[in-house]
Amino acid sequence: MKSQNISTPLVVHTIYQPLSVAIALTPSMDVKQWYYVAYDTYKEDWSKTPMFIVPTVKVTDPENPGVVIQPQYDVTWYERVNGIDTRVTDIAGKHYSIRPDDKALIVADNIPLGTSSIMLVAKIRWTDSRTLTTYDVEKSIDLAMITATDPIFHLSVLTAPTITYNPFRDSSTIKSLEAQVTYTNNIASNITYKWYAMNDDGTLRNINTEPCPYYVSGQGTNVLRIDMQYITKLTVVCRIAKADGTELPPQETRTLIWDFTGIETTIYSRAGNAIHPTSMSEMTFEPIINYKGATITDNSWKQKMLLLWKMKKTNENDYHNLITNPSVTVRSSDLESQQGVNTIINADQLFLEANQLLVDDEGKYIVDGNDKYVLGQKY
Repeated sequence: MKSQNISTPLVVHTIYQPLSVAIALTPSMDVKQWYYVAYDTYKEDWSKTPMFIVPTVKVTDPENPGVVIQPQYDVTWYERVNGIDTRVTDIAGKHYSIRPDDKALIVADNIPLGTSSIMLVAKIRWTDSRTLTTYDVEKSIDLAMITATDPIFHLSVLTAPTITYNPFRDSSTIKSLEAQVTYTNNIASNITYKWYAMNDDGTLRNINTEPCPYYVSGQGTNVLRIDMQYITKLTVVCRIAKADGTELPPQETRTLIWDFTGIETTIYSRAGNAIHPTSMSEMTFEPIINYKGATITDNSWKQKMLLLWKMKKTNENDYHNLITNPSVTVRSSDLESQQGVNTIINADQLFLEANQLLVDDEGKYIVDGNDKYVLGQKY
């Protein structure tokens, strides 16, 4: 049988929908720089901490919208000035470099003075793996510099307005005050901290100016340390200054004070609360000392406080002081009362306060033979 080709062939073309491309340039820090004229300082300082700008290319197929394609692509970085593009690696005196693994641009230069902004352009050539067709796209990012004649500082002391010391609560007499200065949301590192003690008349003096037995350390730094065993109450003022010593407006005030709240005394007698004149010659009264519900041992509280014992009859208005002592013994005849009248035994707490500078009758500080200030304690 004879075969004859009488058909016309049909050529089938593959038609691809155009891909959707998304380009992003992601910086590692804020692209806006602050330049402080008064300090000749940049925040952020890219010459010390370089900035990275990472390019990413994501492609989606309209026919498979849930699938993101990571195409092969090349990136070339440019500076664009007045519409003219110059490859960054060809610019003399500029510290640009390219990170090989992700083609990120490394910016290790601050924006030059007198320049308000720099436009960086990433020119990207990517390949459609379906057709092996290459496409050129670009994305730009602006670096900007904001000039400030003087930064606005914000000073904070990271403690409550009142710092308390309680000898029954605190294991150490040292209290620390930490200060922090920020401007434009960055911690300031080129300023000096000044700490002052406030006098009774409201005037200030350097906290490490004698006499100051309570001062431990911290003048000129952001952490002040005070020893509360040498001061019952102290008002501290923190200020900041430029490197040349010029003080700036912000200031913070904190008060350090001894606090005895939460200490309770309960009076008891081992013989109970009734007197039997015929069989008892006396009664001894003792305290139970509690701090916030916990009983304090005798050795502990006796080192830090005394008790002023006092007594009165229920038909009397005022107490009669008996003795200052850890306990008190009272004769039965003094406790005995007529029918319907009771005897009340109570005790006032006398706390041993901080070591304080002693003054003479003229109000001057007392010094010893070695010209040292004399300290003393009182209840």
